[in-house]
Amino acid sequence: MFSLDFKIKIDRILFGALAYILDRMAFFLGRFLNINGRICLGMSFSFGLLGFIMMYRIEPWLRRIYIRFQDRIKIINIIFVSMFFLDIFINIFFI
Repeated sequence: MFSLDFKIKIDRILFGALAYILDRMAFFLGRFLNINGRICLGMSFSFGLLGFIMMYRIEPWLRRIYIRFQDRIKIINIIFVSMFFLDIFINIFFI
């Protein structure tokens, strides 16, 4: 339908524009201990705290659910992985 060169040009235009816009936006510029407006101490601390909660509170609960439904989850995983590889095969050889 479209040539590969056209797709590459559109890709560069879209992602180049997105990179330019995001580079100009200063998300954390007014925050305490920011580095060029890209990261700040408060957000880094929040991310670390949520990771800690995830590992020590939510992960054991998810592990118990996984153990309970292990056989069903394996079948679902096999189906999704098969669909993924089928999609890759179709995209490589037929599109």
